[in-house]
Formats: sequence, C-alpha cells, structure tokens
Amino acid sequence: MITAPYIKWDLGTVDITADAAIAAVAGQHGRQRRADAVEFLRQLLKDGPVDANIAEARSAAAGVSERQLRNAASVLQVVKEKSSFTGGWVWRLPAAPAAETEIPF
Repeated sequence: MITAPYIKWDLGTVDITADAAIAAVAGQHGRQRRADAVEFLRQLLKDGPVDANIAEARSAAAGVSERQLRNAASVLQVVKEKSSFTGGWVWRLPAAPAAETEIPF
C-alpha cells in the first residue's frame, strides 16, 4: 500500500471560511499598497510638475502598477495638463488653497 503525504491541521473550530480569511488578508494588503502608491506619487510630485512619461516609468520601476498609479492620482487630485501647445503632458499636485484672510472693515 502506498500512502500519500498529507497535512493535518489541528487548530480547533473557526467561525469563518477560508475564502473569508484570505479576503481579509488580501484587503489589508491592498489598502497598504494603495497607501504606498499615494505616498510614492506625492513624493514624486512634491517639487513641482513631472512629465507624465517619467511619472509612469518611475512608478513602474518602484513596483506601482498602472491601476494603482491612476487611483493614487485620483486620491491626490493630480492635475494633468499639457506643458505647452506642442509639449507633452505633465502631472502636478493641485495648488494649495489660499489661506483665508480676514478683511478689516
């Protein structure tokens, strides 16, 4: 008789399914990756506008997917605009709102 190897888990009873446990861990991982992508893009654009092609290339090199980059740009409300009539696209962080000043009467 040939016996196949197997693993016997002795963890007691659990209240969730394996799919639910995996989804919970994946959700935590996904949130962290989104936060990392937002921070990466914030740091990339903090000193001013960056050519869109450069932003995409640097994000890919940093392991940020195109989808994560688009989502991060949305979260940060990145402004995407032409640098000139014949120039390429640049990305920049939105201008900070002007501080409200009290007008004396």
